[in-house]
Amino acid sequence: MRSLDPHTLKVLEFDRVLALVQARAPSSLGKRALDEAAPSSHREEVLTRQRETAEMRLLREEQSDPNWAGSQDIGEELESLQAEHSWIEPRRLLRVAEFAEAADRIREAVCGGAEGASEIAGIARTIPRFTELVRSIRR
Repeated sequence: MRSLDPHTLKVLEFDRVLALVQARAPSSLGKRALDEAAPSSHREEVLTRQRETAEMRLLREEQSDPNWAGSQDIGEELESLQAEHSWIEPRRLLRVAEFAEAADRIREAVCGGAEGASEIAGIARTIPRFTELVRSIRR
């Protein structure tokens, strides 16, 4: 990916635009992803991003926003569970379940969403199903 030079970023007010978008991010994960966002001057990447944006707008117009509730960052919880014979407190385990439920909900909303949203539906199909994990945590 070719990045834009600092002068161009300043003229385009990229930092200001990024801050406005971050303020509307539905979750801490979205905000963190935006922290890593960078403009591109690669034509195909720009066209792909434009298609994805247009599809998400279409999805929002036709069926409203997916329910993002529960899509918080669970990195600390997952890190805690990586050690052998590890455990986490029940309230933190419930955060994992909430995240998994949100992932399932978002996947279904996007995959079953608007006609003409094949680009983002393809991305959503890569989200694994967590039904069994949620069932195990919640019993």
